[in-house]
Amino acid sequence: MGCSRKRTAIAEVPSHITGFFSVVEDKDPSKKGSVGCGFTLDFSVRLEVEEGDRNELLFLGKRIEMPTFETLLRLMGVKGIRARILESPPLGVGLGVSGAIVLGSSLSISLLKNLNFSYIEASEFAHIAEVLNQTGLGDVIAQSTGGVVLRRKAGALGKGIADRILTPELPVTLLFLGEKSTKGVLEDEDAVRRIKEVGAKCFREFLRDKSLNSFIQLSKLFAKETELVNRELIEIVEEVERRGGKAGIAMLGETIFQINGDDLREYGEVVKTRITTTPGRLIYDS
Repeated sequence: MGCSRKRTAIAEVPSHITGFFSVVEDKDPSKKGSVGCGFTLDFSVRLEVEEGDRNELLFLGKRIEMPTFETLLRLMGVKGIRARILESPPLGVGLGVSGAIVLGSSLSISLLKNLNFSYIEASEFAHIAEVLNQTGLGDVIAQSTGGVVLRRKAGALGKGIADRILTPELPVTLLFLGEKSTKGVLEDEDAVRRIKEVGAKCFREFLRDKSLNSFIQLSKLFAKETELVNRELIEIVEEVERRGGKAGIAMLGETIFQINGDDLREYGEVVKTRITTTPGRLIYDS
């Protein structure tokens, strides 16, 4: 007698770069988050989820512990979930990978367990898991929207408000120069105070000019005035600008991005991708 094959679901969620943001507090984690602007990339997280004997998360073949993932499972009331990350950007470089993992997992679990959650509800579970673990404040709503995303009101999808700014799916070059812990920054009261002040100023300025050029300039301003990155990254961005390029820094990370240009190759190994307007989605069910 043959063994029955386990049912699996595969989801794909874009990575997300934030250029600037301001923290918005709320006792309700579905309403807590950030306002700001960023864009999603087709440098995506692809994951396969199936039922198992225990909860397990494998990141590119290596078993890892991710409290945000465990929180998601508790929120959804499920156990025995095995998630395998098949493709992904690196963790900790400012591309919203943890948000992509929990959004993709939430969508997949709802399908596998016949929970009948809507897309909005599945996205909300992922957002709350991120907020409770301080691993992200606005990635999930952006990854549930796609494109260049203006987060007008903080919160999960359905509670917050996110608008897609009309922009072509332009090429993007990424240069990774280190890692940064989002939780470490969000636990720093002085850093959060600067983020709130500078981010609110950038947000107001962007509302006056919702263009890609404005986004790039405000991204650099945010990085400088919050003092969240070292001077080396700022100098590289300014050098690219002197050559006529458009570059900024991913928040929160040690990653430089250049839109529609290739100057970053001089500074190290780069990754080529592009802006995508496709939000996180299920792509396979067996």
